[in-house]
Amino acid sequence: MNTWNEVVNAQILNHIDAVKKTTQPLLDIFGIDYFTYHRIDKEGRYTVLLDRPDWAEHYVTQKLYKQDPYLQHADAYTSGFCLVDMYGSIAYKELILIEGSKFNLDFGITLIQKNDKDVEFFGFAGSKDNSALNKLYLNHQPLLISFASHFKEQHSATLQHLSDGAPSLEILKGKKLEKRPMQMQLGEESHHSFLKALGMHQQIKQAYLLSHREKLCLQWLIKGKSSKETASRMGISPRTVESYFENIKNKLSCWSKNEIFDIAKNLSFLGLLP
Repeated sequence: MNTWNEVVNAQILNHIDAVKKTTQPLLDIFGIDYFTYHRIDKEGRYTVLLDRPDWAEHYVTQKLYKQDPYLQHADAYTSGFCLVDMYGSIAYKELILIEGSKFNLDFGITLIQKNDKDVEFFGFAGSKDNSALNKLYLNHQPLLISFASHFKEQHSATLQHLSDGAPSLEILKGKKLEKRPMQMQLGEESHHSFLKALGMHQQIKQAYLLSHREKLCLQWLIKGKSSKETASRMGISPRTVESYFENIKNKLSCWSKNEIFDIAKNLSFLGLLP
């Protein structure tokens, strides 16, 4: 596959029925007219599935991919939610709004999940007036995250197959992939400055005292995981996990895991844990 038309035929049209079956609840319950999944791995290979081939064909015909800010090297991204029109040139933002409105798509959000091997995008779009997407984005993000996991699970075999023969995004775009940083979250300086302005110096100090792995242990503790379960997820021994908790107790002057839990929950709420 060396052209966008081949991608539409091989990846999108070949799997449209199965994809639509999975995304039907988004339309029926929330009025979300469009869902897309795409993946860019570290080698620049591109995989896509979506439930609106009419939009995909229009996207290709109008050559919107030439300006699309979401088609960069995987290193450009961080994990998080964003509005579709947060990035790109002013001309692109205006263009995507005009073109999207032709398909009843005037509001869109993207969930970006990045790891060491690739970056995955889960896009949701619909009408501002007739969908519940804005409410989901503002108040029910876990539902969207859950759907993303459900979609991957339902189509795991297909995604693996497509990934094995995925085309080069550089060839599709006809140029070297850019790495313009797309920051989904606040920078640490702004984040901490704001908390300090609210008098939360102690919480910031607590976070600074902890190593990255100690913070990860706290995240698993908040989620109710035992030391054994935490060890399994982190690829270390339960004894090492317990040693991390001893270090945490000493650094935070705690006497029990209940005290640690309360502090960890507060730090997580303030965005001070990874």
